[in-house]
Amino acid sequence: MGKNKKQTSRLYFIQTLMMKTRRTIWMAAMLAMTALIFTSCINERVTNYRMSFSPDLIETCDVTVIYKGENGIEMTESVTDTLWEKSINNDTLPLIFGLDYKIQPKQGLKTEKEQLDLQAKYYIELKRDKQSLFTSSSDSLINEQVRTSQLDSVAQEIVKHHAGPFYFMAKKDGVWDME
Repeated sequence: MGKNKKQTSRLYFIQTLMMKTRRTIWMAAMLAMTALIFTSCINERVTNYRMSFSPDLIETCDVTVIYKGENGIEMTESVTDTLWEKSINNDTLPLIFGLDYKIQPKQGLKTEKEQLDLQAKYYIELKRDKQSLFTSSSDSLINEQVRTSQLDSVAQEIVKHHAGPFYFMAKKDGVWDME
């Protein structure tokens, strides 16, 4: 009987040890996965750009948006809709971000409108870990009511008195400088 009891207690000890080992391994795996999830989200910087244009501006002018993409690389896109939006992920500092625009009256423009409503607005937001760190915007970047016959001269004036570019720099110490 004594031998059987020793074997049973050894078997119980081994089973208990294996169960504790499995539990320890699972706990370590869960901790590692949790750490991986949290560290992958830390310091994620997202720059959100948005420009809106009046339908008359899009219809009568070629519009180009110039913006800072990943790692501050300058990117260019033609705009064909009244709303242009872009989100860029960046993880390096210092981070240069911002946008600019160009307009040019379309060649051979024919419109039956006598009066044109030319408007443009911009919005820039820098977020880190989904929290807004910086915003810049204007509701009247371009705000002109013009006769169609004056479009070329007004467009030249808009280009001449261009308000942009709107570029900013984010530094590690949290200081925001205009470039």
